Amino acid sequence: MKTHPKPAISADSPRDVQKRAPVSTERPTPFTPNSERPDKIPRQWAWHYRTLLRLRERLLSSRADHSSQALAPPEMLGVDVADTSREHADRDLLWAELGAEDDQLFEVDCALQRIRDGLYGLCEETGLPIAPERLRAIPWTRYCRTAAERHEPEPAHKPREANLPHARPPSSA
Repeated sequence: MKTHPKPAISADSPRDVQKRAPVSTERPTPFTPNSERPDKIPRQWAWHYRTLLRLRERLLSSRADHSSQALAPPEMLGVDVADTSREHADRDLLWAELGAEDDQLFEVDCALQRIRDGLYGLCEETGLPIAPERLRAIPWTRYCRTAAERHEPEPAHKPREANLPHARPPSSA
């Protein structure tokens, strides 16, 4: 087995340290695709872009709070059956909220990217413009209203017409 010799460590003299370029104490600012930076945003989408960035920051903050709460050790686990089941229910709710926040964060990030790509405000299904009122109400939306209605899931429990009183055929007397 070959062993490589370790490089000798030499102490720098104060004169050598002075000759080196000064080291910057500022940390480089990391840019993620959705961090605030001077992007060229079309003027018509500037409000939407700022709104989406603020929403993104709130979601990240909320997500961090919920994560720390969900990962914190239980306070009174095992003291009382009712307390224990309440603690489990609270944790389940936190995990569900984290999942929903992740979904919302994904949609907001996608909307920010569509603004940068020049595709914001166009329905992903039809390619038609999305109504300005809809974009103001739901700035992360991907679809126009008619396309969104097609994408909404059907209600889990849909009453059958035969069971409704007004749907029964009139009785013949």
